[in-house]
Amino acid sequence: MVCTRYKQEKIKAVLRARGCCGKAHTSNNPPYGYLKDPDNPDHWIIDEEAAAVVRIIYQKTIEGKGPYTIARELSEAKIERPSYYLGEKGLGNHATDYDKTRPYSWKGNQIAHMIARPEYIGKTVNFRTYKNSYKDKKPKISDPEDWVVFDGTQEPIVDTETWKLAQKLRGTVRKIDSMGEPNVLTGLVYCADCGAPMYNHRHRNNRIKTYYVANGECRQRIIKPEDYYCCSTYNLSYQRFSEICSSHRISTAALRKIILETIQKTCAYVSINEADFIDELQEEDAIQKIALTETISKRLEKNQKRLSNLDSLIRKIYEDNVTGLLPDRIFHNMLSDYEKEQDELNKIIEIDKADLERNIGARQNVERFLALAKKYNTITELTPTIINEFIDKIVVHEATGLGAERKQRVDIYLNYIGQFTAPEDSLMTEEERITAEKKAEKLRRKRESNRRYMKKLRERNRAIIEADRKLKQEQAEQTRLQRIEEAKRGVENDTSEMHSEDTAVTGDDPAEADRVDRNLPDHSIVCSA
Repeated sequence: MVCTRYKQEKIKAVLRARGCCGKAHTSNNPPYGYLKDPDNPDHWIIDEEAAAVVRIIYQKTIEGKGPYTIARELSEAKIERPSYYLGEKGLGNHATDYDKTRPYSWKGNQIAHMIARPEYIGKTVNFRTYKNSYKDKKPKISDPEDWVVFDGTQEPIVDTETWKLAQKLRGTVRKIDSMGEPNVLTGLVYCADCGAPMYNHRHRNNRIKTYYVANGECRQRIIKPEDYYCCSTYNLSYQRFSEICSSHRISTAALRKIILETIQKTCAYVSINEADFIDELQEEDAIQKIALTETISKRLEKNQKRLSNLDSLIRKIYEDNVTGLLPDRIFHNMLSDYEKEQDELNKIIEIDKADLERNIGARQNVERFLALAKKYNTITELTPTIINEFIDKIVVHEATGLGAERKQRVDIYLNYIGQFTAPEDSLMTEEERITAEKKAEKLRRKRESNRRYMKKLRERNRAIIEADRKLKQEQAEQTRLQRIEEAKRGVENDTSEMHSEDTAVTGDDPAEADRVDRNLPDHSIVCSA
């Protein structure tokens, strides 16, 4: 038994050393898209036929499609699933027992697993799974912190930026709503005041809305189609009968128009003034780096000073414990707290040092954006791919003014370069500038004319409403007087009828009248009976 355990530990040590050397893979079979190199089994080469499918999967992810949508499209396109494709070649984990009856049966969780694999950008990931004993039948999933990752061990199938963008898009859930399609701006629009994401509200035409009035009556009305964004904090607080933040409402059409204009102007500016664009970004990045460096340096100095003080405190409580001034229970509690704080400070200090030492990356980001702008030099309409490749986030501010004077600020943050506003003068010639000024003046006059017309229309409507109100008041007053008159006539008629009844009962005989007044019985009726 001891010998068997010793062999087991020795095998584990050998496999651990092999996986940590960076020159071998701990998995027996490469993932879909790669093949083992015939000359070196520890090296992977690209299988071009399968790699083309992998690139299609990543491209569809960037287009905003989910794993199950991609799986359905691949099945409809009659593309062989990985296990069938590898099984036909005698490769893979199911080379002998793969299902031959369903060659095109792709699954959504399979697509999601492929999208998340770092191997497709040239990395090796070892110790993804483990077993507690050789007797275990099923391996267990290791924590990502326990993975051993090596870069550049094989040729990548997709580039790093595409892979990172796919992971970012996979982090946001996109559901198909009543409109029959997912919203491509989901996860990109944020409130400028509270920082919360903004919710999209949209519905089709002729939608019936049910509501209740103050007296409890249930009513229904047909509402027009809407498509807009609203602050989620405001929306959720309004449901709890409180008001936090504000709506920041903006229509999706206006938002898409602003995005398209921003991308078009930025790409046009880059194509005309590439050198100025690079210099401006580098200058802005240098200013940001100076401010960030000062902040990080102050925080780093403060944390290092606190770390030094903690060393002194630990030394002090240790001396007090040795001399008997500090009991063991209190000593261990204080020591545990100090060591915990030291570990947290060491992690923060390492991150700050890495940020200070990072002096490259800005130039690479500029070059990446230049390549992206040249790729989409002429954009006429927005597509999910363009939105996902260009837009990092959108920050919407609260609107000011009403009607034609309503204005709303929207900040567009682009990937790689952040917020950038292209100078208007550099994008227009003198003729275009004059034409734009004339167009703006024409628009101003039109708006002024519309305001005057709407003012007259409102005054006329108010006059009509006031006249209608007075007419209704007069009619109500006449109705009230008629009711009073009718009530008076009714009282007079009742009085005359009562007098006639009294006269009919009493007649002209004084004795009969005296009998009625004294309420005496009528003997004549009794006698006749």
